[in-house]
Amino acid sequence: MAVDKAIIIGAGISGVAAALALHHLKIAVFICEVKNHPGTIGGAINLTPTALRYLDHLGVLSKLKSKGCTVHTIEIFSVQTTYKIADVDFNNVGKYGYHAVRILRADLLQAILETLNEAGVKVQYGKNLVKISESTHAIEASFDSGDNVTADLLLGCDGIHSQTRTLFVNPDRIAVYTGIAAAYGLVKASSITEPIHFKDRDIYLTPRVATNVLL
Repeated sequence: MAVDKAIIIGAGISGVAAALALHHLKIAVFICEVKNHPGTIGGAINLTPTALRYLDHLGVLSKLKSKGCTVHTIEIFSVQTTYKIADVDFNNVGKYGYHAVRILRADLLQAILETLNEAGVKVQYGKNLVKISESTHAIEASFDSGDNVTADLLLGCDGIHSQTRTLFVNPDRIAVYTGIAAAYGLVKASSITEPIHFKDRDIYLTPRVATNVLL
C-alpha cells in the first residue's frame, strides 16, 4: 500500500527528524506534540558521522556548525582502576566523511525545527492523544480537543511516557522502575585549573555507573 500521509505523535528530536525525512519523500506529515511549546529532556548528545551525514542530507547540518564542538575521539576509562579501556575514534573522515559533533539537545531540536518550518511543515502543539483506531487501509488519531486525523501511517515518537504505546501498541504493559537513574551537570571549561588526563572527550565506566566528561 502506498503511503501518502503520516501522523507523528511527539515533536522531540526523533519526531521532527522523522517528519523532515518523510517530507523529503513527498509524504504529507501531520506532527503533533502534547506540550504547548518545543522542548527536550537532557543535556548534550554526541552525533556520530552517520548522524551528521543524515542531518546533512536533510539540510540541517549547516545550522549546527556554530552550535556544537567537533569530537575526534572519546577515551573510555575504568572508574575502579583509572586505566584506559578503549578509544572511540571519529577521525576517519576519508571513509565516513565527517568527524563527530557534541551538541546540546535543545540546539539540535531547534535546528531541525527551523528546517522543518522552512519546508512548510508546522508542528501542532498542545495536542493530547486519547485514542488510536486502525482499519484495513488507514489509521486514525483522536485528540481531547475533538479533532480526528486519518493517515496511512502513524509513528509514535512520544518518548518514555508514550501515549502511543499505552493506548495502542501495548496497553496492558505496566511501567516498572528499573532502579536506574541519570544525573548530569555542566561546568565551564575555563573554571578547570588542574591538568586533565585526556585529549578530547572521555567516559568513565563501572558495572553500575557511567560518567561522561566532556570539554
